[in-house]
Amino acid sequence: MGGRGRHDAGQDLAHRRQDRARRGELRGTGIPDRGGIRVPRGERLMVDYADLKKFERGLLDDVAQAWSDHASNLRDQADAVATQIDALSDWIGDGGDAARSGLADLQSLLEDSASVIEKIPAKVTDAADAINSEKNKMTAAMDEAPSYLIVSQSGEVDFSKRFGSEANEEHAAERKKLQAAIDLAVRNATEADESAAGDIRAIVPTEVGIDTGGDPASSAKPIPKPGSSPQDVADWWNDLSPLEKENYLFSDSHKLGMLDGLPIDVRDRANRFVLDEHKSILQMQEEHGSSEDAQVANDKLKGVRKIQSFLKESGDDGYLIGFDAENLDKDGKAIVSVGNPDTADNVTTHVPGTGAELATAGNELGRVERLHGKADELAPGADNAAIYWLGYDAPDNVPVEAPKVQYAEDAKGDLSSFQEGLRVTHAGEPSHNVVMGHSYGSTLIGHTAADGGPGLPEDDEAVFVGSPGVGASSEQSSRPPAAVTDPGVEELDMPQDQIWATRAENDAIKATPGFVHGDDPTSPEFGLDEGQVFYSERGPGLEVSVGSHGGYWNEGSESLENLGRVAVDQQPSTGPGN
Repeated sequence: MGGRGRHDAGQDLAHRRQDRARRGELRGTGIPDRGGIRVPRGERLMVDYADLKKFERGLLDDVAQAWSDHASNLRDQADAVATQIDALSDWIGDGGDAARSGLADLQSLLEDSASVIEKIPAKVTDAADAINSEKNKMTAAMDEAPSYLIVSQSGEVDFSKRFGSEANEEHAAERKKLQAAIDLAVRNATEADESAAGDIRAIVPTEVGIDTGGDPASSAKPIPKPGSSPQDVADWWNDLSPLEKENYLFSDSHKLGMLDGLPIDVRDRANRFVLDEHKSILQMQEEHGSSEDAQVANDKLKGVRKIQSFLKESGDDGYLIGFDAENLDKDGKAIVSVGNPDTADNVTTHVPGTGAELATAGNELGRVERLHGKADELAPGADNAAIYWLGYDAPDNVPVEAPKVQYAEDAKGDLSSFQEGLRVTHAGEPSHNVVMGHSYGSTLIGHTAADGGPGLPEDDEAVFVGSPGVGASSEQSSRPPAAVTDPGVEELDMPQDQIWATRAENDAIKATPGFVHGDDPTSPEFGLDEGQVFYSERGPGLEVSVGSHGGYWNEGSESLENLGRVAVDQQPSTGPGN
């Protein structure tokens, strides 16, 4: 395995998942869906005559094979973890040692669990042999019995109605003989079932997290559906055993990666698998797709490489909280953090605006990195996290797409859920959380926080940077421009002291008419108190320029200083040099 990296590991995982899908395995358990087959637990499989009569040997053979496949699945996972360990061989230092040690523990857990589970198929097969033998004996006794005897559905032997009055002692003896044969077969089958159940309980300790009873499909805890509340997701995750968690991380990383309510380190692990797989897909499209698809794939790959480089440079502080680049028809999604939001004292979410897509991730990540650096400078004793949240489809251009409210309407639920998820998974004292929107990103925040919208968590703060307006409601957007009411601060379901705004004097965004997305949040018409509108430099030159729209995060700027102050819960300045 020497010299292999995450790209190769991702391809290996993709192939294994495809193989398991072809075998019909259930995601998250590795156990095939056998239509209600039960594995012996404490309750009995064969408790009466009817059960034994309808017993089919092939069903338990399928169960035995299911456990064999599950053990193989765990071996595959252990091999994949070994590949990850090998890929980290060049990571020198305490961080690398800790990562390799943690993965080695996981590898041992998977291998030990596989060794345990590999003992189960033989026990199930032995039970199948014994039960099938008793069924054959019972069937033979019934076939050989006189025709005047009948067996009820409950296994009771009696004389047929026409023959009942003619029965004598010999007939009664035959009846007793058949009843004894049936009872013995049922009893022996039940003992075989209970013996196998006891053996399996002895083999599988409960802490391993393997359910040895019930339909595998029903006993698995299904992944919460998209749109589930972060608290429901957290409750589901916390209810899983360690092995169940690893199963889901291995087989359903693409679903876990975007689930709000999962711990950040779990999402990071899941999304690194997703990134590797989607990168492989993009490389294939770049090499073999049409010229148009190849160009789109090439552009996305630039963003993917920027993210990978950013995570590598960030080391232990880099977290990939969300990722999706598979569909060429969409811009892609990426949620990347410097610092762990689950443990940070201050957490800032940066929401980019028009033109943001995976291909341009490098520029936005630079802004987040500079904001995080400023936060650390201003609050050196605090644990700070800054997040790049491209969790939505942003408008592609200014003249046609940016005036539309639908992009914000479509994404407001996702932003609300993400911010709530940060609250749910945070450990210790509540953190100081800020969501900063640049350009159209501020419009999205406005729609999220608007009265009647999904809302932001109660203590979150909102910052509007270079905003075209924080958004007309859906009802307003369908009216002609002259009929649209300019929404102000009173339409946001947040206290004023949790709302901030800034705009450079030369920012071209100020040319946006109020009827598009409402009043400029820095204007008196919007209604913010003066202390909530903080200072940013004019921008280069004397004229309004597009360049001024993106300069808020420039190194050494007062705007970056003020953004950093808000991020760490300090008062920003309202004028130059303050």
